[in-house]
Amino acid sequence: MKIYYKGNLISILIFVLSLSFLAGCEDLLPKKVTIEPSQKKEFKPQGIIVAQVGDTYITLAQLNEEISTYNEILKATPEAAISSTKDKLDYLNNEIVKRNLFYIEAKSKGFDKDPKTQDLLNQVEINLVANNFIQQKINSVKAEPNEIQNFFNTYKDQFNEKEQREIREIAVSTKTEANEILIELLRGSNFSNLARQYSKTKTSSNGGYVGYIEKDKRGQDYAIFDEIVFSSTLKAGDNSTVFQGDDNYYYIVKVENIKPSKAKSLSEVHDIVSKNVLFYKQQEELEKLYENLSKNIEVNIYNKKIK
Repeated sequence: MKIYYKGNLISILIFVLSLSFLAGCEDLLPKKVTIEPSQKKEFKPQGIIVAQVGDTYITLAQLNEEISTYNEILKATPEAAISSTKDKLDYLNNEIVKRNLFYIEAKSKGFDKDPKTQDLLNQVEINLVANNFIQQKINSVKAEPNEIQNFFNTYKDQFNEKEQREIREIAVSTKTEANEILIELLRGSNFSNLARQYSKTKTSSNGGYVGYIEKDKRGQDYAIFDEIVFSSTLKAGDNSTVFQGDDNYYYIVKVENIKPSKAKSLSEVHDIVSKNVLFYKQQEELEKLYENLSKNIEVNIYNKKIK
């Protein structure tokens, strides 16, 4: 028999269901809305029913969803994954059926009336119902072709491939040493060999090879470095003069190659632009909904009680 993960799987499932869509949207909901817990009624769920335990039902969709979540949690140990029909039946009997039996027994003894349980059920209901409502609202939002085109026209520079330069470096502790190395370079010495011999950075073992870099991509610690490297006076094959970097090393760099910036067409970035437009429209739709609800539903936040 397969030994299943014995963590609090149902808590994980509730957590996943509760937060799967609200990531990024929680600020758009009212901070506090009083909702009376609904009285749970017996019902027969939609879909293919694979088991009945007392007055509860288990659907194929529920089984597959739990198994998918289980496999995702244990993806680091693929040998424990559930894949065969036999494994699924084992999981159904040993996990879900067992849980439903415990549920029926607990309910018969009034455990569902426990205040902590009621609080949890109330919060789960709020999250699940709100998530489903939000999902339906944003599913109706579409990114129209003219909106995609306008967005691209406004922000197209951000989608361009920026200029990249292939760089080698020599970094030493003193300006005097750097000037002596520069003289060697001017006399025709090999840049890579000098980098291996003298450079103090980790690139020295690779002949000072930094690779392709993009201006301002590596942050403020490389501001001076980038300013020199991307100077319009440096062409492919050129060496720089000596300069002091932000880390106080004295540098000489060589530009091995230059990949010029390239403008991209809308067709090349259509999916990205469309997703951006859709995201902003969905946020606008939810923000409008939030504003309207805030006007019609009383919201009380007791700041002094929050410590």
